Amino acid sequence: MPTNIRSNKTIPLILKPEDSILCSVIVPVYNVAGEIKRCLDSLLGQTLREIEILCIDDKSTDNSLEILRDYEKKDSRIKIIALEKNCGVSVARNQGLAIASGEYIGFVDPDDFVDPDFYEKLYSRAAETKSDIVKGEAIVEDYDGRTRAFGPKHNEIAKNKLNFHSAFWSAIYRWEFLKKNKIDFPIGIIVNQDIVFLVKCSALANRIDLVSETKYHYIRRGGSLDSEIYGKEKLANFIHGINLIIDFIDEHITNPDEYLLLFAVQFRHPLFSLFNRSNSFEGKILLTHEAIKLYNRCKFKEKFNKQFDDGLVQLLSDENEVGLFMRFNQRNHICYHFKMFNFIPLFKVNKWRNSVFMYLFGFIPLLKIKRRDDGVYYLLFCFLPVVRQSSQRLKK
Repeated sequence: MPTNIRSNKTIPLILKPEDSILCSVIVPVYNVAGEIKRCLDSLLGQTLREIEILCIDDKSTDNSLEILRDYEKKDSRIKIIALEKNCGVSVARNQGLAIASGEYIGFVDPDDFVDPDFYEKLYSRAAETKSDIVKGEAIVEDYDGRTRAFGPKHNEIAKNKLNFHSAFWSAIYRWEFLKKNKIDFPIGIIVNQDIVFLVKCSALANRIDLVSETKYHYIRRGGSLDSEIYGKEKLANFIHGINLIIDFIDEHITNPDEYLLLFAVQFRHPLFSLFNRSNSFEGKILLTHEAIKLYNRCKFKEKFNKQFDDGLVQLLSDENEVGLFMRFNQRNHICYHFKMFNFIPLFKVNKWRNSVFMYLFGFIPLLKIKRRDDGVYYLLFCFLPVVRQSSQRLKK
């Protein structure tokens, strides 16, 4: 067992001879009884037969573990670790790394699935090129059945491997590479832990090969992280993950362009994405404060400043938290009031990110207009779809 990976010594390990396993697939499991069967079926149906499927149950409170036990009886390639208490996804994945015996490591979330030839095509390319990482395509499937490409485009990664900074589960990683560089998932980080893992991998890998003929299917549900609202504690946790990444690039990345590529991605989280997800005034104040602290950590400020307008750079340089807060709060949330005789409210219009909400008399939901990649949606009473204008029509 590799010494650099955290593990629970009380867990019995059942290992096959190392040379019989080409790929170990790690599946963290927690309360996914309704989705786990599709995930496991897609893995057991892989055309690459020399795989092991390491399922780590993180103390599920539904019947997820019972489903895993049933599958384990049917196929010896499934191995189960049942944690004695809920520890979080990082601990679960690290437990999988601790017992993995494959030449390469893959990760699948329990509500996702992969094409039947996913691991065969990725491993074949890895065996041919000896790459530390081989990545397939990734698509996101929304809860309403629509699909689209997800994560960084392959042509961007081909130009610079550091552009592979999201969708870590769409790749396989050489196990010896992970052990040599002591790469695992940071404990105590409840969000952003996969980004910490992936930035280290993409920065230290000898090369990243790309396979476009097979796909990982990421299922995004209504309550997914993409739309989740963060409280102050979770925001602070996310910022901690960002600082771990900057700690790493400070130590390992000396080329200014490569450094700024990674730094800019992390810096934009508190200023753009996280600010939109904060559900409290205190959370937004925290993000404004942390954005200035992150800016001051940049080793190449003069070059970094060219990515932003002079007004924003001045606010950051002056550590003007009030001005910065007002700028980004105004940018993301605009409210208009329409009144009769200048005092009777008729309509209120809220603009929030890529959506516009209209309220009758200022409080009755009337209409929602939402812009997405494939068009503009009009929802009566803010939830009932009535019109969709396709993106193709918009371009005409």
